[in-house]
Amino acid sequence: MAKAVVPVHKVYAAALEYKNFLDSGTPITFDVPSQPGTVISGLKLGKQILLRRTDFEENKEPVSIKVGDATLSVPAVTGACQVLDLP
Repeated sequence: MAKAVVPVHKVYAAALEYKNFLDSGTPITFDVPSQPGTVISGLKLGKQILLRRTDFEENKEPVSIKVGDATLSVPAVTGACQVLDLP
């Protein structure tokens, strides 16, 4: 059982980094394209956005998303979440 707990502990510990977003954040987007492409999901908390970008085809270019009245440029960051400030 101890071996099974190690991966779970790693995921739980990593999630704690974003605890405030996960507890109190408001979803801003989760658009799924009709064709394989870039998917961005995010949570807004105050003037910050926690984003996860997943590219289902090769794309290293920034992608723009609209959050309220602001437009954010989301850079490609492989396998990680990113926190961006709203203007």
